[in-house]
Amino acid sequence: ERKEKEEAERQAREKKEEADRKERLELEKMKLDAEMKLLQAKIEAGVMKNEPDGSGARSSDAGAKHPKLPHFQDGRDDLDIWLTRFERFAESNGCPGRNGHYCFVRY
Repeated sequence: ERKEKEEAERQAREKKEEADRKERLELEKMKLDAEMKLLQAKIEAGVMKNEPDGSGARSSDAGAKHPKLPHFQDGRDDLDIWLTRFERFAESNGCPGRNGHYCFVRY
């Protein structure tokens, strides 16, 4: 009888611990979801300005400074590595597809 009581108490304790753990995980998930939605809203509202033609040109008043891409130095830099870096830079700055270099042309 005593062993049965101890076993029942142990099972109840384990059940409570499992429920507490699930609740903590659910709260953490809700918190992360809220943070993600907030970041997405900030990105959509402040970084990109939707144009009527759907081009999604970068807003000039975004206020965010982006790192500058280093200039290619012939004889010193490997062209393949520099082009890969350029493609990543263009993609991370919201330039569209294969013609991303047009985003950096100054008029």
